Amino acid sequence: MVEMKEKKFEIKISDLLHQLASDTLTFEDIFLDDLPNLIGTWISGTVELYSMDGESVFAKLTDVHAVMKATCDVCLQEYERTVDVDEYTAKFALNKEDFEESDEEVVFMIDPKNETIDLGEMIYQAIVLQDPFVFKCPSCETKEVVSDDYDSLD
Repeated sequence: MVEMKEKKFEIKISDLLHQLASDTLTFEDIFLDDLPNLIGTWISGTVELYSMDGESVFAKLTDVHAVMKATCDVCLQEYERTVDVDEYTAKFALNKEDFEESDEEVVFMIDPKNETIDLGEMIYQAIVLQDPFVFKCPSCETKEVVSDDYDSLD
């Protein structure tokens, strides 16, 4: 059974390291200091963990939901932005050198002393990767972009 330590977002995975097994953990109201713009219900979702061998665990985040404050890059107004991550996967390993640099998989470290993983790192990555290049509030998102180049085509 996986156990989550409060406020640290560490998950004890010793059972998964010592035997082939899997476990699912649902989390709600997680707050990460690295994401200070979280508002409302904070972060919720599910993580599925699968032992791969005695030195690594495969993790899959699903249905991650967060509401964050953002500033529109067009009108500079603050607005609430919903972030939904359908799926994000990563591996946790005792020895990062076991994975080649060419691997496209994200690899996080397992704390060998406590046999824990930091779920917060993975959640942070999953959410940050959803950030758009340009933040637009709902009002600016619906406005048509008018360009001088298009006007000259008439």
